[in-house]
Amino acid sequence: MSPFYAGNLTFLETLKQDVKLSDARVTHLVSTTKHSKSTTTPQPNLMHPSVLGDSGGLYSVSIAIGTPPKDFHLLLDTAADLIWTQCEPCVFCYPKTSPIYDSRASSTYKNVPCDHVACDKNQYQCGQNDCTYILTYGGGAEAKGIISWETFTFNTQDEPSTTFGNMLFGCSNDNSKFPLVLKEKFDGVLGLSKGLASLVVQLGSFADYRFSYCLVKPQVRPMSYMKFGTDMGFRGGAVKTTKFVKINANPEWYGLSLVDISVNGKRLNFPPNTFAERPDGGGGTIIDSGAQVSLFEKGPYTTIENAFIDYFLQYDMERDNVCSDKSLLCYKLPKDFNSFPSMTYHFQDADFTVAPENVFLVNREDSYFALPIVGSDGLNLLGAAHQENTRIVYDLNIDSLWFVPEDCSQDGY
Repeated sequence: MSPFYAGNLTFLETLKQDVKLSDARVTHLVSTTKHSKSTTTPQPNLMHPSVLGDSGGLYSVSIAIGTPPKDFHLLLDTAADLIWTQCEPCVFCYPKTSPIYDSRASSTYKNVPCDHVACDKNQYQCGQNDCTYILTYGGGAEAKGIISWETFTFNTQDEPSTTFGNMLFGCSNDNSKFPLVLKEKFDGVLGLSKGLASLVVQLGSFADYRFSYCLVKPQVRPMSYMKFGTDMGFRGGAVKTTKFVKINANPEWYGLSLVDISVNGKRLNFPPNTFAERPDGGGGTIIDSGAQVSLFEKGPYTTIENAFIDYFLQYDMERDNVCSDKSLLCYKLPKDFNSFPSMTYHFQDADFTVAPENVFLVNREDSYFALPIVGSDGLNLLGAAHQENTRIVYDLNIDSLWFVPEDCSQDGY
């Protein structure tokens, strides 16, 4: 059902897609810390659950925009604030099989004027009395458009739809160089960071300044639900919490204090502040739904990779070069092998343990498995693959992350 569905891609092709997108993701995150100001003017010519669909590497949220409301699939992005969608009339819009949002067809669409307080001069630019923006992504991709107001409608699990007027969003009418794997698959981005333009901040007290999700494994079920406010969806178990920490490179990110890593219960004993942000702005650790694989700076990554290599020595496992050009650690998978190790992210005051069945991406059909972790330059990141089958709550009231293991395939039942 999701427009991100990989179709007939092989497991290896999906891995390649995930790594490519994650590489672009970290390039975007470490190279831009705030929205770039526009130097040109693009010409214009909950809360209840919202559905999450999985792409195998990315998760989309289905919401309706405009009056009359029309459904669009937006990339779930906890490291972005601005909500945007492709927007007619286009200067240039990437082609899609489904219709593009048309501002002219909605009776509730309004431009944000330059002199309005919502036109944040630290992030946006003025041109012809329009408040404009340019968002830059990895690979040179750009989304340019006009800061606007519109009505959003959320299709709920078992109650009538919920509608919110005057939601700030980006009408992106000039979009270029997006990867082929993405540009025909999604309509825009749903920003959920701590920034003022994000969905959770705009919903404010109605959503109790918090939201949660439970990411499904794509092989099990195609969708789960986003939840807001008091509807956090806890199903029992020992809920743990850790405080967010400020990342000076971008205070809108959900920074975490990562203390150490364990592989199969054995701590790697990284020196203090290995994963902390440095005075030069490098380093730091965030949680991010917009990248499939987890990222570690090259030094810690090598140590983590070697710990997994050491673990598999006892089984005389054979490395598989099928992933050699994908920057992933891969092994051939013996028949009926299931002795995978766990992995624990030791955050301040809370251990985030990834169960053995979720640590690796396993391809039993072609008999190999891959560790969804890659080395990066300048950032550590807990990606979506290691968040699967965990209820994760972002609570801005107490500036904390809550989490507990959960069978996400049961979300919504």
